[in-house]
Amino acid sequence: MTSRWCVLLFSAWMLCPSTASAAERPAVTQHDIVPLMMLRCTACHGPRKQEAKLDLRTRASMLRGGKSGPAIVPGKPAESLVLKKITPAKYRRG
Repeated sequence: MTSRWCVLLFSAWMLCPSTASAAERPAVTQHDIVPLMMLRCTACHGPRKQEAKLDLRTRASMLRGGKSGPAIVPGKPAESLVLKKITPAKYRRG
């Protein structure tokens, strides 16, 4: 289970848009992301149910996606539905 979360966190971290330079960005760790994902995402997209046929527990299932398409698109954060859902509109690129 831990390796699944590591893949999830790494994927989310790699896709996050940021206007700050790497030196200015605060470090994001699993301690920041895991509680948020557990609280906000996997309740509806986890082991007990997968709304819209979306399971956010593994990288493979995020790439496969659900009814709306892939949840993450490596290298194309603007196309990643997970980031669209969690990023306020005023901060979205493109």
